[in-house]
Amino acid sequence: MQDLKFKDKYIEQIVKGNKRTTWRVDHEEVFRPGRTILLKNTNGNSFAKAEVKWYKYTTIDSMSGEDFKYRTSSDTTAGVVNTLQKLYPEHDVVVETEISVIRYDVKELV
Repeated sequence: MQDLKFKDKYIEQIVKGNKRTTWRVDHEEVFRPGRTILLKNTNGNSFAKAEVKWYKYTTIDSMSGEDFKYRTSSDTTAGVVNTLQKLYPEHDVVVETEISVIRYDVKELV
């Protein structure tokens, strides 16, 4: 089963349903809509099962309004670059950076 890891500071917002979209840099896996995935904390412990609603591979400067829904941070291109640069300090994140946008719905807490 595929999984997504999240920083602990996001878990409460995910469980409440406020955060249902994630952006990932350098993420080669394709998440197919309808599949069940595990959501894990930074220690690798599962906290929920979720269903993938949609997946998109794009560049930051090509993001659409739908890519910003159900997020807890950043609603501008500059904000996305800033947020992802903090999360991925090993990358030089710029507007041309390719990212995965994954929308999911929590189905069950584990």
